[in-house]
Amino acid sequence: MPDGVFAYLHVLLNTDYRGLKGFLRGLSRLISFDVPDYTTICRRVNKVAIVIKRP
Repeated sequence: MPDGVFAYLHVLLNTDYRGLKGFLRGLSRLISFDVPDYTTICRRVNKVAIVIKRP
């Protein structure tokens, strides 16, 4: 999964990185992909700049 997906899910779900890892593990049962460790998720999310435009 692209790093931006992790960042958007982190913001949308309003959860910590371990909770995001649990969500991704559940999702990986439906769609086959490797789930990174929560520290890797943290590093990837912090590298991505998220811009949310408000109307």
